[in-house]
Amino acid sequence: MLERGAFKSASRLHQRLKPRIEALESPAAQPLKTRLKHLAARLAELRDWRGFVAGPKREQLCAGIEALANDLYMAEEALDRHHRQLVKEWKSLGDAAANREQSARFRSASDRIHERLAPWRDQLSQERENNLKAREALCEQLESLLAQPAEDADPDVLRQIRDKARHQWRHYSPVPRERSEAVGRRFGTIRHQLQALIDQRAETIASKKRELISQVSALRSDDSQPLAQRIHLTKQLQQQWRALGRAPKGEEQTLWKTFRHECDQLLPNAMHIKMSRQRASNSSLMRCRRSLMKWIVGSHWRRASRPHWSALSSRPTSLSHCPAIGAAKACSGG
Repeated sequence: MLERGAFKSASRLHQRLKPRIEALESPAAQPLKTRLKHLAARLAELRDWRGFVAGPKREQLCAGIEALANDLYMAEEALDRHHRQLVKEWKSLGDAAANREQSARFRSASDRIHERLAPWRDQLSQERENNLKAREALCEQLESLLAQPAEDADPDVLRQIRDKARHQWRHYSPVPRERSEAVGRRFGTIRHQLQALIDQRAETIASKKRELISQVSALRSDDSQPLAQRIHLTKQLQQQWRALGRAPKGEEQTLWKTFRHECDQLLPNAMHIKMSRQRASNSSLMRCRRSLMKWIVGSHWRRASRPHWSALSSRPTSLSHCPAIGAAKACSGG
């Protein structure tokens, strides 16, 4: 204690031990008595040192609190903070170098500050009461929500409620210190219950998403249904997926990657078939075009006489009897 400079604690302990040790008459107690006298001397030195240091310190604190009391422009909050610090330092000196004159000076300046801060403290007290009522009202709203939660409650909405409630709780501060602990425990319990509800709903969604993945996988391997029908059903499953909320944070991305992979396995097959049919149609159309060109430039047209050309040009002639034209119509669906 003496090493730490804890004068008060060391002095009280010395007062308790001194009569007990001095009452010992055994020769074996002599070392203890010698040790006690040595420690008592050190305790006296510490007392003198404290008085030597505390004297100027008390004068400094008196001057500081008087200057603070005379400062009419300092904001109340800052004034209150500096006043508390000076009072704390004054009390830390204990009875070292104490005298009535300095004590009266310090107390007089402190009373002036208390009088100046009284309206501000009354206002602050009212604000604390209002904040406490707001916190209690917030707790009641959340407890009502938790008492009858919607069966299809979206966990994303619940997360927004949780975050907004946390923000409002911090906003409604400070509150009366003597009642802050009770309402704090109440809010903590509500937060745990709300998070449990979020986790429960998110896990329900994760289960539904796993079922959608199974359905897409089954459609991909179900060759008994037409491809167009399977694609239509897959798109419906994608809409159902989007209608669901988010699964638990660590699981949502994994589920989405698996679902997208299963969908991609089916849709590219449909695209491949569509492109194959398009290529086949294009190939048939090219054959029809080549047949038409051959018919046009055939030997029959090369041997046609000029009068015949004139006759053809002078009146419309139906070419529907041309085999190539008929084939072209068949290819184009006309």
